Amino acid sequence: MFEWILNPLLKKEIRTRMRGKTVFIVENLYLLLIAGVLLLVFYLSSQAGEYLGWNVGRTVFQTITVLQAVLLVLVSPSIVASSITLEREQKTFDILLATPLSERKIIWNKLLAAISYFLLLIVISVPLLCICFILGGISPGEILLAYLVTLLSVMVYGAIGLYFSVIFKRTVASVPVSNLVVILIIVMTASLSQALGALSTINPLYSLAILYNEGVVRFLDFTIPFWIPCVILSLESFFWIINLALNTLRNFLRRRYILLQTQTLLLYNTILFFFL
Repeated sequence: MFEWILNPLLKKEIRTRMRGKTVFIVENLYLLLIAGVLLLVFYLSSQAGEYLGWNVGRTVFQTITVLQAVLLVLVSPSIVASSITLEREQKTFDILLATPLSERKIIWNKLLAAISYFLLLIVISVPLLCICFILGGISPGEILLAYLVTLLSVMVYGAIGLYFSVIFKRTVASVPVSNLVVILIIVMTASLSQALGALSTINPLYSLAILYNEGVVRFLDFTIPFWIPCVILSLESFFWIINLALNTLRNFLRRRYILLQTQTLLLYNTILFFFL
C-alpha cells in the first residue's frame, strides 16, 4: 500500500495535474456551471409557481447529479486518453520503461492520478448538493448512491480512455476514438435498456434514472437494488479493461495471461447471468 502512495511516478503525475492555474480555472468553471444550473432550476420553479420544498429539492438533486455525471463521464476519457500517448510524443516513454517501475505500476499510476483529479471535482460539488437537504425530498443514502454511480462510471470510462492511449501512438487519434466509444456505449445501453435490463446499469444516466424512481431493477422474478449489478459490472469491467491495456502494453496479446483469461470468463458469465 505504501509502495503505491510513495511511488515517484504517482507523485509526479498528481503534482503535474494539480499544479498551475489550469486546475484552479477548471474547478471554478465547474462550480460556476453547477451553481448556474442550480439558480436556473430555482428560477424555473418560481416561475412555475412552486414553493421551496421537497419537490424543488428533488428537482435540484436530479439536475445536479445528472449534469455532474454527464460532464465527468464525457471528459474523463479525453484526459486519460493522453496519458501514454503524451509520453510517446515527448519521447519519454522508453525512459519510463527503463525505470524500476513495472508496466503494471505505470498503468495504475497514470490512471490513479487522473481519477484523483476527477475525485477532486466530485468532492468540491458536495456543498452545492447539500443545499438539497435544506429543501428536503432526498436522503443521505440517495446522495451517496449518486456519487457512487458517478465515481464508478469515471473509473470505467477512464479505463477505456487509458486503453486507447496504449493502442494509439498519437493523442489526436486516442482522444476522439475513446470519446466515440464512450458515446456509443451510453447511447446503445440507453436505447436497449428494456432488453438489457440490469446490464444497462453500466450507463450512469440509466442508473441515476432508476435511483430517482423506485431504486430497484427486475432480475428473474425478483427485484434487487440497482446498485448491486452496477457495482459488480462496473468493477469487473474496470479491472478487465485495465488488464487488457496492460497486456497490450506488454505486446503479449497472442499469449494471454491466465489472469486476463480468468477475468474475461468471469465478466462474460456475469453478463450472461444478469442478461437472463
